[in-house]
Amino acid sequence: MMVSRMPRRRTSEIKDVPPYAEAITNLTDWLGTEGKPGDPTLQGKILRHLCTTANANYKTLTKEIGRDRITILQSIESLIKYRYVEKERDNPQKEKSKLTFLPTLKGVAGLWQEFPFDLKQMIKLKKEDEITRYLEFVRDIFKLEEHQRPMLSLFDDIKYNYMNLEKGYASKRKLIKDSFATGILELAQRRDYDATRLFNEKGVERLKKLYSKEELNEFKELFVRTKQNLTTVIGRFPV
Repeated sequence: MMVSRMPRRRTSEIKDVPPYAEAITNLTDWLGTEGKPGDPTLQGKILRHLCTTANANYKTLTKEIGRDRITILQSIESLIKYRYVEKERDNPQKEKSKLTFLPTLKGVAGLWQEFPFDLKQMIKLKKEDEITRYLEFVRDIFKLEEHQRPMLSLFDDIKYNYMNLEKGYASKRKLIKDSFATGILELAQRRDYDATRLFNEKGVERLKKLYSKEELNEFKELFVRTKQNLTTVIGRFPV
């Protein structure tokens, strides 16, 4: 299992992706800062609303953001174009039925990286797969200040490798395993990290649902090996 953190870059092997789909590489330039530093642009505000508001639609967006429907429509279309947002109708058979908007995993990852938010605020995503179950696991088991460690590498991969993940060219399973192992190893270095929270009754049950027995053994072997190597390093340190 590879858990080392390496600088990320866009994949050069995206398959069947329109040229525009990976055009936005730095979301700060697009979601940006409008007005004072740290204040997201209109697209950023819309994406934040969609990530944290169930059944978001034009009405909730205009009320929350204070912009007219046409302006919001234009921004929504750009978010859809770059695969940060999906739209769906209450009744797909009726062209004029009510539209609702949902963030994609890429949308959640992009927003969280630029403007981190409490995952407890995140709506239940439409897609039910390994990654969304992992997000729910981190949200429920880890404290807010611990979220960054098990999420950083995961969201980095989603941001730059989204289409390969969605089309099955990259392994979601490997991604959540590597992210979890990396997160635990980094959290273990913190003075204030309380490992008992992860391994209380609730945490253990969630781990068993998220990972197979073989995968849990793989994690345990990794952590035991890491402990043994660190013990050797500590014993030979010249102080």
